[in-house]
Amino acid sequence: MAEQVLSTLQEKIAPEHTAVIVIDVQNDFCADDGVFGRQGQDLSAIQAMVPRLVPFVDAARAAGCLIVFVRGLYDEVYLGPNVVERRARRSRSSGLCLSDSPGFDYYQIQPQPGDVEVRKHRYSAFIGTDLDLLLRSQGIQTIVMTGVTTNVCVESTSRHGFMLGYYVVLTSDCAATNDLHLHQPTLENIERYFGVVHQAAHLEAVWQAARVPAGTGR
Repeated sequence: MAEQVLSTLQEKIAPEHTAVIVIDVQNDFCADDGVFGRQGQDLSAIQAMVPRLVPFVDAARAAGCLIVFVRGLYDEVYLGPNVVERRARRSRSSGLCLSDSPGFDYYQIQPQPGDVEVRKHRYSAFIGTDLDLLLRSQGIQTIVMTGVTTNVCVESTSRHGFMLGYYVVLTSDCAATNDLHLHQPTLENIERYFGVVHQAAHLEAVWQAARVPAGTGR
C-alpha cells in the first residue's frame, strides 16, 4: 500500500513524526574567539540567530518533536584527502572543531535529557553517521532544519534528507551563515527543489493550534 502523502504543513510537522535537527551550533562557527571569529569572518547573522533558535527548540521539544543535535568533529583522522586539499587550497585552518578544543563545544545552547546527539565528519549529517537509522527507528518522516551554516552543512543535510525520502522544512530565521549573500539563495533553492521554508514562529503556531481543542477559542 502506498504511503500517505503529507501535503499541508500541519501534516508534515506533526510532532509524532517530526525531528528538529540542530546543525553545528558550536564555538568555532559562532563565537568571536572560535576559528571563524579569529579568521575575521562575519558572524553577525549567526550570533543574532542563536537567541531565536534556543526558544524555538524549547517549543519543539514541548510540542513532542524529537530534537537532534549535530556537531561537526573534524580531527585529522576523520578527514579525507579531498577535504585536506580543499582546506589547503582555501588556506583554511585545520584546527576546526577538534575534539579536545573549546571550539567543539556548543555555543549558547545545550541538549536536554531525551534529546539525541550525532557527530558528523562531513557537510551532510547523514554521511558516516547513524542519523538515518536513528530517525527511521523513531518513525520520523519530517526533518526541520536549523543551525549553521545555511548554505553548507544545513543545506547539505537538507538535500541529503530529501533524497532519503524525508520531508524537509527549513527555518528561515533559525539558520544562518557567515556568507550573508548566500543565505537567501539557499532558502530559495530549498523551497524550489527540496522542501519548504518557513519562519520559526509559523511552525510554533501550527504546533500550538494542534494542542488547542477545536471550539475552545483559546
